[in-house]
Amino acid sequence: MKWSLEYSVGIRNIDEEHKKLFEIISSIEDSKAISVIEVLKSMVEYSKKHFSSEETYMKKIYYPQLDYHVQLHRQFEEQIIKYLTALKKGDELDLKNIRNFLEKWLINHILKEDKKIGNFIHSR
Repeated sequence: MKWSLEYSVGIRNIDEEHKKLFEIISSIEDSKAISVIEVLKSMVEYSKKHFSSEETYMKKIYYPQLDYHVQLHRQFEEQIIKYLTALKKGDELDLKNIRNFLEKWLINHILKEDKKIGNFIHSR
């Protein structure tokens, strides 16, 4: 999973944080559940930092879809925590499906939701 300009929202700080999320997802190794737990912990930690930063920015610019956007962030965090909890309990999960979920969610979220933030700020 690699970053490309296609994923740029045109806001430097947000783009840099998105690049870090891409790096975290790319570090999942399909064969090692322990490392996936560590990656998911990193994802929870870093996504909270990123979401806080992004949400603060949206408040600052009076972004009209803030509440909906925050709801999407919380849903993502909840899903990662579900994966983490299951893995810690020893449940067998398809690690490829976890990675696919993370990749698809991040790409869809950037292209469908985060780009709206960039469009909103650049249209003002």
